[in-house]
Formats: sequence, structure tokens, C-alpha cells
Amino acid sequence: ADLGEAVQAATLYQQALGQAEEAGERDLLVYLACGMARLDRRVGNYAGALEWLRRAALYLEGHPMVLPLTNPEGLYGII
Repeated sequence: ADLGEAVQAATLYQQALGQAEEAGERDLLVYLACGMARLDRRVGNYAGALEWLRRAALYLEGHPMVLPLTNPEGLYGII
């Protein structure tokens, strides 16, 4: 997305999300959902960004993560 390839980035994120879901990788799902939120924010899709943060929070459901850029609550302030 930083190189102006938001569509390609979104496609790759979607592919990764599908694979993470199949593998049951909750931590990766949270990371990718937060990444999609940041991507949507960059292209001005604030409603989409908030939806991705909601999904990330659902993936967490009582399982806290302490990884950079994977805190949906912290990202709400910048979306």
C-alpha cells in the first residue's frame, strides 16, 4: 500500500486471511484484520477500516495479544 498498490495489497491480504482461517491461526487473523484496517484507512475507507477492527476484536475474544500493530482498541484512535 505504501507504494500505491492498495488493490494488490488488499488482494494479498484477502488470500492470507483465507489461508489463516483454514489453518485456524487466530493470531495471524488478528494481525491481518488490523492490516486491512490500516489499508482501508490509507485509502479513505473509514467505515471499512472500522469493520476490520471489529473483526479483529472478534478474533481476539478474551485472548489478549501483545504484538505490534495488533491492538484493535489502540487502532480505533487513529482510524
